Amino acid sequence: MYRMAILSLCSEDTDLDISKCVMLAVVHDLAEATAGDITPDEGISKEDKGRLEEAAMRNFTTEMLHDSPAAKRILSLWRVRRSPS
Repeated sequence: MYRMAILSLCSEDTDLDISKCVMLAVVHDLAEATAGDITPDEGISKEDKGRLEEAAMRNFTTEMLHDSPAAKRILSLWRVRRSPS
């Protein structure tokens, strides 16, 4: 956990927004903390994985953070991470 955030901090690429990279990496780990780090070898479809992660993020942002401004920021970052490149 948090390996991608640490790697982001270590980057020397001046074209990257390091702060945003770190935030995206941390938000990525939030969904996996509940849904698990599901790999393709586990036989779970992308759709099911997406539903599990969506439910985890909804629980975190709605139930735990009560749709606060921080919750909205986290959910927005999570959606950026999930959007096609």
